[in-house]
Amino acid sequence: TLLDVTRRYSTYEWTCWKERFMETKWLTVIEAAQYLKMGRSTVYKLAQEGKLPTHRVGRQWRFDAKELDKWLKSGNLAWTEDRT
Repeated sequence: TLLDVTRRYSTYEWTCWKERFMETKWLTVIEAAQYLKMGRSTVYKLAQEGKLPTHRVGRQWRFDAKELDKWLKSGNLAWTEDRT
């Protein structure tokens, strides 16, 4: 429960974690696909292969917009296989 989590951390640690969590812009698969300007099936495929920074919430994928920005800038989007 939330109360159990707050007991494990100091007030400062809890405040930092809470602020970080609240600042995060979480995207669904559809929103991530629109954000990345690629197809939904491509986003699913990359997420399943572990090539895209993702987080699971139950049975759903969630994407942190800042992590997607870093991923794009890192050049990991480049295809490594021959696409002829």
